[in-house]
Amino acid sequence: MKNILQNKLAIPLLALAIVGIGGSVYTLSMTGPTTADAQQVQTQNAVSDKPESPNDKPDGQAEQKQEPTFTSSIRIDDTKEVDDSVEAKTLASLAKISADQAKVAAEKSAGGTASSVKLENENGNVVYVVTVGVNEVKVDAGNGAILKTEAVDNSDSKEKSD
Repeated sequence: MKNILQNKLAIPLLALAIVGIGGSVYTLSMTGPTTADAQQVQTQNAVSDKPESPNDKPDGQAEQKQEPTFTSSIRIDDTKEVDDSVEAKTLASLAKISADQAKVAAEKSAGGTASSVKLENENGNVVYVVTVGVNEVKVDAGNGAILKTEAVDNSDSKEKSD
């Protein structure tokens, strides 16, 4: 009698084990690549000679968005493309100092006379970009602090005049 009871239990347990193993194999096959597979795909994409976007350089090296080395007191979401006039109005409404105040701060810092003052979104930072002589001074539009001074980049104007 004990032997019959063991046989009756063995068949359902065996069937259950087969179904369990089959289900596990199916689930694993449908979950996508493993970590090793994903790393291999990333490596293949990294060495690809095909540009990934229209902003990529023709030689296959992606042009990376430069992050500023400063952070202003007023930040803005710059992930969405907006019309220039809309952006200008938004920036003007956020600025806590005037263009004249930014000009005075930049002239004092750089030691010269400003030739232009523009309110801009520099990668999410709301700043006044003030040109003083050969320098470009980034002034925080929130508090008037000098964030960065750098030489004016004239490479674009030289390329356009050739």
